[in-house]
Amino acid sequence: MSLFRLDMNIQEEVRKANARLKAAKMGVALQLRGDRISLVATLPPKPDSIKTKDHQQRIPLGIYASHQGLKQAEAEAKMVGAKLAAKTFEWADYLDAASNSSSATTCGELIERFKDHIFATSIHEDDPKAADKLWRRRFYNAGLSRLNPVSESATVAVRSSI
Repeated sequence: MSLFRLDMNIQEEVRKANARLKAAKMGVALQLRGDRISLVATLPPKPDSIKTKDHQQRIPLGIYASHQGLKQAEAEAKMVGAKLAAKTFEWADYLDAASNSSSATTCGELIERFKDHIFATSIHEDDPKAADKLWRRRFYNAGLSRLNPVSESATVAVRSSI
């Protein structure tokens, strides 16, 4: 019950922070996504996007939903709001170059990058063997193991007939 009460406190703090951001006309809001905080705003298209107009997008901060995390996220929201107002917002400041570049060309590299992402965001096991077993059961054995050979280039096969 105390964990639920903490969640209610965090949710209330997010509502208050969003009210402060709205009153300051920042154009950015905080959003709880699981146990993390993201920013939501109308942003320019990402560099690799096919969209050409600004649209509502999220910036995952990787910050845990805690009292200290909310303070840090609110400060980041103010910085993004200021950059948007000054028209100096750059996605390069918020995109992880390693995970968003197209430099990984083999299936194995892409699988490793995805595994790192899953371990950072979804699998919260203290025991490394248990975490690896969970990764294999949920993701690798469920389909990623079929990407053979892993040393070949990762390409999208386009079929002319549907």
